[in-house]
Amino acid sequence: SIEFRFHVSISTAMTKVAERDMPTHTVDEKRCRSLLMRRRALRRIFITTALLNIIINLDGGAVPASLTSIEAAFKLEPWQLGLLGALVYIGIGSGSLIVGPLLKAVSPTVVIRTFVLLNTGATASFGLSQDSSMLLMYRFLIGFLQSPLAVYSPCWVDEFAPSSVRTIWMAVIQSGAPLGIMLGYVLGGFTSDSSTFGWRLPFLLQSAVLACFSVSFLCIPAHLYDIQAAAKMREASERTELSRSALTTELQTAALEHTKPLSEKEQVE
Repeated sequence: SIEFRFHVSISTAMTKVAERDMPTHTVDEKRCRSLLMRRRALRRIFITTALLNIIINLDGGAVPASLTSIEAAFKLEPWQLGLLGALVYIGIGSGSLIVGPLLKAVSPTVVIRTFVLLNTGATASFGLSQDSSMLLMYRFLIGFLQSPLAVYSPCWVDEFAPSSVRTIWMAVIQSGAPLGIMLGYVLGGFTSDSSTFGWRLPFLLQSAVLACFSVSFLCIPAHLYDIQAAAKMREASERTELSRSALTTELQTAALEHTKPLSEKEQVE
């Protein structure tokens, strides 16, 4: 009877393990492939985010480079020129205060996708402005809509970047804004005297490129971009590992019970 109970317990434990676990070599191969695919996907997301940080800041240099042409087109007063330069930073600062709680309440993937798309429209609208009030309004809106990316990109790098390259990724992300502003100066300087579009051309080009990034962000999986989604996946993985450990312990306990010496009463039976 002791042997029968042992075989029943062993059989039950082995059945549970067989149902939930694959052979060791198969599991290892699957994990290696999964890790390789994850690293490649994270690298693509990083490159996309780094380039977006550059493109979304082109207007920061294009506006000062085109300021003379803008002043002549709209006959702006000096205070309006100063406000035109300051509004984008006022927008980023005020937007950051709102975006922080928003990124906790709503999926960061959804927030970034939405704000990048809206920023595309705001940049195009700035380039198509017909009066000074539209110019100033869209300048503020551009800054406001840049704030989620400015706030969340360093957080994403800190959470998802491999430890061996985390510092490098963080440096590249942080250099996106000044690099974009520098390229904006170059672009604005070369195109502000264009006979066809004049000062509007840099912003129309920027909005066209941002539209491409808006589409590319639709392909980014949420579990590789959303910190909260990644945390939930880790918790699920930890629960699975605990379940497997419990099954292994059950199997080992059953084996130990069978190997311990029998009492005299059990031997008689």
